Amino acid sequence: MSKPKYSIIPKPQKYTVNDGTYTVTQDTAVLCIPEFIKAGKYLSGFLKTKTDANNGSIKFNKDASLKSEAYKLKITTEGITVSASDENGAFYGAVTLKIMLMQAKSSNGVAVLNCCDIYDYPKYAYRGGMMDEARHFFGVDAVKKTLDNMALLKLNKFHWHLCDDQGYRIESEEFPLLNEISSKRKYELLGGAEILSKISGIQKGGDEYFHYYKKDEIREIVDYAKSLCIDIIPEIDLPGHTVAILAAYPELSCLKGEYEVFCENGITKDILCAGQEETYEFVEKLLTEVCELFPYKYFHMGGDEASKGHKIWEKECPVCQQKMKELGIETGKDLQAYFNNRVNEMLKKLGKKSIEWNDGIGENTDSDITGHYWILRTPAWIKKENDKRKFIVS
Repeated sequence: MSKPKYSIIPKPQKYTVNDGTYTVTQDTAVLCIPEFIKAGKYLSGFLKTKTDANNGSIKFNKDASLKSEAYKLKITTEGITVSASDENGAFYGAVTLKIMLMQAKSSNGVAVLNCCDIYDYPKYAYRGGMMDEARHFFGVDAVKKTLDNMALLKLNKFHWHLCDDQGYRIESEEFPLLNEISSKRKYELLGGAEILSKISGIQKGGDEYFHYYKKDEIREIVDYAKSLCIDIIPEIDLPGHTVAILAAYPELSCLKGEYEVFCENGITKDILCAGQEETYEFVEKLLTEVCELFPYKYFHMGGDEASKGHKIWEKECPVCQQKMKELGIETGKDLQAYFNNRVNEMLKKLGKKSIEWNDGIGENTDSDITGHYWILRTPAWIKKENDKRKFIVS
């Protein structure tokens, strides 16, 4: 009778079951070179054993012939070896072995694994998950649990949405009102989206909602993600979805009105003033502060659902109208491209590469800004043969 394969998601490229078994216990040591220490710690933490640099029955070897992020996992009656050319590949081999151990026949701290040969590598370079904490704050433990689950699926990018109309969730020493005002809203439970309310039975209301991450908590989460070979991409949504920011700093708006952190789902017309220099000075200082917390090279500037605000720029804001006249442009879409390009230059100076939601990208947006699809609708101009823009899809 043939031995069943273990269930592994994603499905490995090659998986062959062989005769025999190998027994793993809490005394099974793990041997790994310093370059693969993440993989060794990840596996030994699960086994509750030690990472041994001198001997062991589970061995991590370097094989320069393997492609980036690929690994080979071999289980024989004599032991277990994981081979990889880089840190990520070794880590994914450790993840696969952990998943197999979770499914293996076990009792009293002893697990019996079927012998096999596995060769695997990810099909896509970007394998991401997203968490929106502007609308609902989860906290450090929940984020770590999410990262743990992402690691089991070999996902490598965590898109962290930390600013929107409904709240700003990052400690700011540069702009303290972003916490005193922007991190707080009147109600926990948001209104709007009536269909979702009917399905869930949840209605707007609840107590005051006041949450944000301290900088040390963010650093803790970033380090934790790094231990799981996951890069964090923060998102500060600009120039729309900024009601929470405008509640604290209304002088950054076109209409200079009074704003409250939004307690509804949906889209508002409120937007940063793209015509005044004070807006760009604020954004640059804010990005400088935030980028220091996140070492990964990509930064998400949002940019989505700003079209309602374009009407304010075009028809109600004399400062934006004057800026458009100076630039020789006529539409809010083109003014957003100007805004995006200036923010992109700020991020470049900070050593970052920009990502933006696809509906915020216009024909005059810098081509080195990566587009991020949240709706699968491609503008005709993007289909031009000479457009070299990169896109990712969620």
